[in-house]
Amino acid sequence: MAGAGLRVAPEVAGEVVRHVRRHDLVFYAAGLTFYAAIAVVPLLLVAWFVTSLVLGQELVRTLTVALAGYAPTSLGLREGVRSLGEVGPRLGMASFAAALVPATSYGDGLVRAMDRVAERDRRAKGLRGRLLAL
Repeated sequence: MAGAGLRVAPEVAGEVVRHVRRHDLVFYAAGLTFYAAIAVVPLLLVAWFVTSLVLGQELVRTLTVALAGYAPTSLGLREGVRSLGEVGPRLGMASFAAALVPATSYGDGLVRAMDRVAERDRRAKGLRGRLLAL
């Protein structure tokens, strides 16, 4: 049984390589990385804001201090987590609404990449498509 699997492995590997090249998956992965870089900070601000509405600002501050203790210091992430924990709960509705567009860009990019690979076109695009993708 194991011998049959070894004989089929090169065929399967070749088919995977052809599929990756045909759909240009490396290009889509690069695009998703770009979308993620744009979306990460606004998404975290939105998450902190919504969490503070549900749990309260004081508990979010306590959780942020605990989370910052686990963040690595070499990349400046500890200070970044603390800043998000201070700014996020005080975001306000106008800033929350403004942060939704870049915060949802990763999801929009992911849906677009999947649509291209699946060779279909989604009807809902733009902000409506982003909200439906959520």
